[in-house]
Amino acid sequence: MNLASIDVGTNSTRLLITSFNNGIFTPLIREMEITRLGKGIKDNGDILKENADATIKTLKKYKHLIDELKVEKYKAIGTSVLRRASNSSFFIDKTFQETGLKINVISGIEEASLSFNGAVKSLISVKRIKVPKKVLVVDIGGGSSEFIFGDTDFNILRLKSIDIGCVRVTEDFLHSDPPLQSEIELLNNFIKKRLANKLQDFNKDDDFIILGLAGTFSSLASISIKLKKYKMEKLNYLPLKLKKINIIFNNLCKLNLNERKKVTGLDPKRADIIIGGIAIAKEIINYFKKEKIIVSENDILDGIIYSLVNF
Repeated sequence: MNLASIDVGTNSTRLLITSFNNGIFTPLIREMEITRLGKGIKDNGDILKENADATIKTLKKYKHLIDELKVEKYKAIGTSVLRRASNSSFFIDKTFQETGLKINVISGIEEASLSFNGAVKSLISVKRIKVPKKVLVVDIGGGSSEFIFGDTDFNILRLKSIDIGCVRVTEDFLHSDPPLQSEIELLNNFIKKRLANKLQDFNKDDDFIILGLAGTFSSLASISIKLKKYKMEKLNYLPLKLKKINIIFNNLCKLNLNERKKVTGLDPKRADIIIGGIAIAKEIINYFKKEKIIVSENDILDGIIYSLVNF
């Protein structure tokens, strides 16, 4: 049977359709559109009409694909932006009226759990890299970031959702183009303090790897190997050293928006928020005193799929 998962996020709207037969998952379609549902939300708390329309347009396309492939079970989830927005109910109702898709707004804790299962269960099944007993999954979204520490038996030991995301910190701190050094310093210091305040119960000394999920890590990986066209197999489980991340960050900070849009490996639609995203990524790696992270292209979409069949 065919299964589908949809993630309506602050920055992007994504779809995964998977065939599940005899205990085997076979991805059929994995799509992503940058729809910016959360852009400007901090001004008055509302999702803006143009962002809602763009997102619903993408969801209509996804619903067509779901129908075309005769999907038997699906789940569409809303994350940080729909937890925050004062008009979330209006958007959810409008989406249902225009597409027939029902969006379930989930908590940060639920989001973290689904992300962990999606990343770690996929990693264990492919056996691409040597994995220690413990894993920290980090999912940098547009409005929030999730931290999930667990083991390879899929037990979640600690988890936390923090209100730092690539769209959110960009809107709050980066107002010049290219950003001023003073803005970058304020951003870095804010992220450091937020991590120190919120992640005190995470043990930095455990033997674990960090799996980095979502667009910021994918973009870093793609830039690092100068990937001109997205190929999941090229990025999945690619190691990214902190030294390389710092070089990419410093180079991007020198470029204006139009110049960043031309960087090989970077989706031009992500060029305006990539500096904020990488700032979060590098400070996370610094905080946990690691030299590298492992990029995972399997994420919350896979976790939702697994939940549909209690895998």
